[in-house]
Amino acid sequence: MLGKRAPVEEPPNLIERAFTAGCTRIAVVSLHPGAGARTVVESISREVTRRGIRTGVTRAPRLPLDAEVAADESVQISLPAETLVATTVGLAEGCGRLESVEPIGLQTALGDLGIFRVTEDGPVPVYGPDDPESLSAVLRHLEHACGGLALVDGAWERRGFAAPGVVDGVILVVGAGYSNAPQQSAAAVRYLVEVLSMPRCSELVLRAWSELGDQNGPTVLNEAGEVIEQWPAGVGDPLPDLERLGHHAAAILLPTRLTDEFIGPLVRSKLRPMLIVKDPTRLRVAPVYYRAWLKTGGEIRALQPVRVLAVATNPLNLSGPDVNADRFRDLVNEVVPEVPVHDVVLEAHGRRRSIWKFWS
Repeated sequence: MLGKRAPVEEPPNLIERAFTAGCTRIAVVSLHPGAGARTVVESISREVTRRGIRTGVTRAPRLPLDAEVAADESVQISLPAETLVATTVGLAEGCGRLESVEPIGLQTALGDLGIFRVTEDGPVPVYGPDDPESLSAVLRHLEHACGGLALVDGAWERRGFAAPGVVDGVILVVGAGYSNAPQQSAAAVRYLVEVLSMPRCSELVLRAWSELGDQNGPTVLNEAGEVIEQWPAGVGDPLPDLERLGHHAAAILLPTRLTDEFIGPLVRSKLRPMLIVKDPTRLRVAPVYYRAWLKTGGEIRALQPVRVLAVATNPLNLSGPDVNADRFRDLVNEVVPEVPVHDVVLEAHGRRRSIWKFWS
């Protein structure tokens, strides 16, 4: 007689991944306008609250400072009661669903920040700090006040808010309208996951970096990890100096950013020193330069890699026809098999199971 078939374990959905990732601060990163990061934040907040745990939420402004005051005042996130929100005092005073908990002592373009409690389910205005250091302080306040999970909603264009040290993990959110075709949108996610997951630098480089102090310009190391030259911040074409140093230049530490202006001349040369950035959010290089550098033997490493928890997909296309939700999720899953891929809207309505990686 055949025995009963063992029950199949249901794979975790995105909410469970965020909740059980061991992270207390998570950045939900919209890769383009209309990607759906706010929907992901709302879904996670509802589910965590349903489990009896309080969530803290804030938002990294998406626009340049001169446009934020005009454009961002109306941005609202729909959150469940008892959620804690870090937003400005002025916006909170105009919302009947927010009750003051404590001041934070930081300012934004829209005024002083504070922590507020959502008194009833519904949309509330959320506007947080626009620099990573202030955002890190705000998240510490939220984490302490809620005793649970702190979420920050923001955009890839101003991705410093998703840096290691500011948050513990990142959820990338992409819509079908990211590029002209769903396949191109999926391919773009591949590049971003590669960048954020770049290898960590060696202990030798870590020790050299720790001894630099406040140096803002590039620092050149030899094979032994010793400093052989320091350049001023904002240096342009590095080739003349590198050609002078020759084979002695084994690595270049870049404490601010790695840009097209810096890497472009290197790609066109035969020199291949290892390029080290503080973290992957400091990489401001076009995909064509990035791939050309790696393809020709160059390396880019980070002092601190980013932990990509998952990718959330959105089949809506604000500038063209929508695509099938399962098809778009599968397209993204095909190009980033090492990262869990989810669609929170379909998961919330129980229409299908998420893509689940058995090794994660």
